[in-house]
Amino acid sequence: MAMEMMALRIVHMLGGVFWAGSVFFISYFLLPSMQQAGSAAAGPVMLGLNQRKLFTIMPLVALISILAGFRMMQIVSGGFLTDYFWSSAGRWYAGSSVPVLFGFFVGVFIGRPAALTALKLGAEDREKHAAEIGRLQMRAALAMRFTASMLMLGVIGMAAARYL
Repeated sequence: MAMEMMALRIVHMLGGVFWAGSVFFISYFLLPSMQQAGSAAAGPVMLGLNQRKLFTIMPLVALISILAGFRMMQIVSGGFLTDYFWSSAGRWYAGSSVPVLFGFFVGVFIGRPAALTALKLGAEDREKHAAEIGRLQMRAALAMRFTASMLMLGVIGMAAARYL
């Protein structure tokens, strides 16, 4: 059991660091820089990220991290026994998972499709679809910032829960 928990913790933490770090970097540095550079410069960058499978790898890493956290919660709580969730740490871990899950779903079901559709339209005819691409890019950026905010709440909560 100790080896499983150690492996789960490593997967959960490394996956979470990759996921949260990527979301923060993209939200607050990459997207604003690309917007400032204009669509002619941003298009090839987004295409390069897509070719490197970022829009597939990041949700998969996030899902694996979430599943590892879920399994750790199952082990620590003795099979999701309610007594654990009445403890301070149990409430904080469980409560901190809510914004993380919400952010995951917003990112995967709103942000990712918007970014991929914008990429597809840009590859077809950027000039013809400029207004739609702009709208989709704004949706993807807002979803990414929302996800970043939710991840920040979750990370802070989980970091604090360990000491409660």
